[in-house]
Amino acid sequence: MINTYLIILIFLLILFFYFNALSNKKEGFNDYIDNNPRANKYFKTMSSFDDIFDDFYAYYYDNLFLDQSLFESYDTMYNKYSGSIYNEHLVVGIKHGGHINKILNDFMNTLSVSNSKSIIKKCKYNYTDLNYKYLQNINYSFNFDNNQFTHISILDNELYYNENIHELLQNCYDWLVHRGYLFIQVYDDEHHFMDDILKQNNKIVINKYVYSSQLQKKENSQYYLIDNLKLKYNNKNRKNIHLVNFYSNDFIISVCNSLGLSIKTSHELIDNIKCLVFQKTQ
Repeated sequence: MINTYLIILIFLLILFFYFNALSNKKEGFNDYIDNNPRANKYFKTMSSFDDIFDDFYAYYYDNLFLDQSLFESYDTMYNKYSGSIYNEHLVVGIKHGGHINKILNDFMNTLSVSNSKSIIKKCKYNYTDLNYKYLQNINYSFNFDNNQFTHISILDNELYYNENIHELLQNCYDWLVHRGYLFIQVYDDEHHFMDDILKQNNKIVINKYVYSSQLQKKENSQYYLIDNLKLKYNNKNRKNIHLVNFYSNDFIISVCNSLGLSIKTSHELIDNIKCLVFQKTQ
């Protein structure tokens, strides 16, 4: 009889520690979305930047668009511009999960910023020991001190999401040290912009969703990028309406030159995507 009670006690203790371990397990973004009873709030049409880049979209963004070869190209490029003593790098407007910080961590201090709290939360979840910051408005000049950074990068199509690139580029000029570098990810031309901004990462399949996207012209070189994530097993659908603006490389170079940022070169990254490199010379 004693042995029977002992066996039952041991069994109950095993159950207790097992379920306790489960309850203390670090919750991921996927767990949060799948198990949250209020998850229906994610399945509707979003049109503002803050609404689009919520927990739901921040979680799935890498699955849809991450191209590892692009980040490998960044690694090769930045190695050519790193200083031997001092490197303070600001990345403006990240939309991926903080991977650029990880890639550059061996030779360049990197702070990545976004005006999406969810993106910053995802970055910190991925890389707890690296540096990310939420900014309510990236274009505020007082976000940083003048002459604070040796390198500034505008990546992840951030320039094309911005309707006032003069203000953004002026701030980058002010925040850069003299002879500091500004890197801007761009497309070869408007045709490639229209094609590549819709490009999905075909290497990763999302089992639960069907993804689709289209580009609709609004006026001049302004577009609505419309994408949908539809659940396969019911009619729930998440629709995002992004407003994006195409700027020719000649126009970008002209604005930068007017501010005292001289074009140094351009680097081919992957198909039809390049990086313009400027230096603060005035």
